[in-house]
Amino acid sequence: MSYLLKGMEALNLDPNILSIIKEIHPLITPVWEEIDQITLLNQSKVLRSFQKFKVGEEDFQDSSGYGYNDMGREKLEHIFAQVFGGEKALVRPHFVSGTHTIVTTLFGLLRPGESYYPSRAPHMILYSK
Repeated sequence: MSYLLKGMEALNLDPNILSIIKEIHPLITPVWEEIDQITLLNQSKVLRSFQKFKVGEEDFQDSSGYGYNDMGREKLEHIFAQVFGGEKALVRPHFVSGTHTIVTTLFGLLRPGESYYPSRAPHMILYSK
């Protein structure tokens, strides 16, 4: 019996609930194992990226808030780009929503006087396959 099921029995749950858990547990265990493998892979990617960009304690210090010569911010953006497979990344806590991020991107791409007419809502374009 798994560690989880032993823990469930120790909680003195209703026997019907415990029976359902015991029935479902073998069905969901492979899914949990796959999630664990994905977690390990992603954690490895992040740790290797931290090593590659030599992230140190000094990268977590306060900055002026303007981001001038903020090596920690620059390293963080390099890490995000590498981990997510992008050329570059823009990582800011100031983006308050996905829409805010999309608008920022469009302001960066469009020149004054240019227009953008999406065939669908921008968030749908981002998620379509």
